[in-house]
Amino acid sequence: MTNLNQIISQNQIRYLLNIEEKTASVVGNTLSSSHITIPRSIKFKSEDYIVTSICENAFKGCDTIQSISFPKNSEIKKFEKNAFFNSTIESIMIPSSLIELEDGWCYLMEDLKRITVDPANKNFTIYGNKFLLQKSSPENEFFDILSLSIRNIEFAMIPYFIRIIAPYAFSDCTRIELIPITKDSELEIIGKCSFFSSSITEFTIPPKVTKICELAFNKCR
Repeated sequence: MTNLNQIISQNQIRYLLNIEEKTASVVGNTLSSSHITIPRSIKFKSEDYIVTSICENAFKGCDTIQSISFPKNSEIKKFEKNAFFNSTIESIMIPSSLIELEDGWCYLMEDLKRITVDPANKNFTIYGNKFLLQKSSPENEFFDILSLSIRNIEFAMIPYFIRIIAPYAFSDCTRIELIPITKDSELEIIGKCSFFSSSITEFTIPPKVTKICELAFNKCR
């Protein structure tokens, strides 16, 4: 019986290959460079494998990488949970093909200062150079999920059209004290660990909130 999965290393990045589907996922690395670009595809035994995801713990504990980018024709679809756990990444790009961020994908990215989104991406956008916003449904007019804040943020007002603050969105933001919310806020859900280990000192729950998930304000000293 043929093994349908195989792990290989190329240019200090480890990939899990799906031999049948001809796809590859980033599962680890031995990188020492400060900037990396994840390629659209890699070649193995004269065949091309399209890179489609960054797997759990792929860049866990990386203390040399400062930025990650993707080519214009990238086919990355997903960042898995803890994909960049406890890394020193300062800048990350969201490629045009990305459609899914698993909860906790950005956990302990304490140095993240810059997020960019390929203009061709219809699912994500940058708001005020501070927030990564996402649509909860492709049909939505608004980007109604606040997925991530840069970690060196000092002041931020949550836009009125945000319905969900995603898990870990403001975790480890250690320079911010207040996060004003407008009176006409549509906020309904505050996600798991969304303000975990942040420096906020005050937060007002707006009237439409129906759910505050576990550990949302844990370690807000």
